[in-house]
Amino acid sequence: MSAVTYARHYCSRQHRTFKAAAACIFGKSPVTGEGQWAFVHEYLCFPEQDRRYSIELYSTEAEAQAEVDRHNGYGKCSGSCAGHRLVRIADLDRLIQVERNTALKEYRRG
Repeated sequence: MSAVTYARHYCSRQHRTFKAAAACIFGKSPVTGEGQWAFVHEYLCFPEQDRRYSIELYSTEAEAQAEVDRHNGYGKCSGSCAGHRLVRIADLDRLIQVERNTALKEYRRG
């Protein structure tokens, strides 16, 4: 699975850590770890069917890919699981400010 690069975030701040950038990119989703590579777990929140995300950051692509592979080995890890994705967060000096709904719409299309 190849990584998707995210460069868009929602605020005017210059984020100093990838964890802060991921929190901005994915809104209210929980973010753990630190690093430029993310394992993104997408799930549906019942009964509303809203898509939610949990993000685990890793310092290397190999670590994040191993987490994606581990979860994909389960198939769907729970009844609410909507998939797993490998994401690379763009270099912090290359993040682009956008309106709130734009980046998640791109993610859902991706």
